[in-house]
Amino acid sequence: MKIVSRLAVIVAIVLTTFIAAAKIARADEKVTLSDMHVCCKGCMMAIQGAATKVPGVKCVASEDDGNAVVTADSKEALQKAVDEIAKAGFNGTSDNPQIKIEPIKTSDGKVQKLEISHIHNCCGKCTVALKDAVKDVPGVTSNTLEAKKTSFVVEGNFSPADLVNSLMKAGFHPEIKEAK
Repeated sequence: MKIVSRLAVIVAIVLTTFIAAAKIARADEKVTLSDMHVCCKGCMMAIQGAATKVPGVKCVASEDDGNAVVTADSKEALQKAVDEIAKAGFNGTSDNPQIKIEPIKTSDGKVQKLEISHIHNCCGKCTVALKDAVKDVPGVTSNTLEAKKTSFVVEGNFSPADLVNSLMKAGFHPEIKEAK
């Protein structure tokens, strides 16, 4: 009986050691997204909520530094989480060359009207940041941007790439609905 008990203890110790070694060997993948628009708790919660739609992902967004730190158990899960953050209307600069937010394709030349959708705009600070980004674009004459609305129309004679780049630089990830 003593031999069986000692054998059980030895087996338990060996299994515990292997499990601990496996956890150490499987270090989490990580990316920090910087230069994001994170002006309030609503932005933080939206970023974290988007990232954690992917199983096994953890995300901490910070209003203090405009960053989000995302960890996952695989590069694939990490990329999916970053994709979800972009779908939620946020842009950022990745510190991990293997993980990135996909660029937005725009038409060449100028347009008179462009609809932007799926942009994050949870509070007055978001709206002000969006308006500032839009007004910096040469050729823009008007927009329908309103507080807490995630879609708006921009008009004038402007480059879609300039508008998208300005919004992305401000930490937003727009979706272009239509160009005319």
